[in-house]
This record gives sequence, structure tokens and C-alpha cells, in this order.
Amino acid sequence: MKITTKQLAAIGIIAALYVAITMGLGAISFGVVQFRIAIALSLLVYFNPRLAPAIIIGNSLAGIFSPWGVINVIVGAITQRYSHG
Repeated sequence: MKITTKQLAAIGIIAALYVAITMGLGAISFGVVQFRIAIALSLLVYFNPRLAPAIIIGNSLAGIFSPWGVINVIVGAITQRYSHG
């Protein structure tokens, strides 16, 4: 699968948006129950499946700041990967 420069830029922008939204709403984004508004960006994957890495990367980067740390990064990346096929 070849990724064009335009697609790579879109992946970076969407991943950055995911992190910014999650961090901006940190009070509800982290904890035992996590409610992430940024997960709505996952709808973009249904229109363009090549954007799936953006959600996985954004979720992993946002998970670094979670009180659960590495566990949140690993579990979040796995669940995002399998929720998009």
C-alpha cells in the first residue's frame, strides 16, 4: 500500500486533532471510565480506510498522558486496530 504525501499529511493532522481534543477534554478523557469525544474522528475511516493509522497514532499518543500509562497505550492501540477492521 503506497501512501501519498497528501495522505500522510492528512494522517498527521487527524492524529494531532485527536490528541488535542483528548487533552483539551482531559477531565473526561482519562480515568477508569474514559469518554473520549475525539473518537468521533473514527467516522473518517469509513469514508477513507487509509486514515485508520491516524486514529491509532492519535489514540496512542493521547494514551501516554493517561494515569494508566503504557497499559492505556497498548490496550487503546489494540482496540482501535480491531474496531476498524
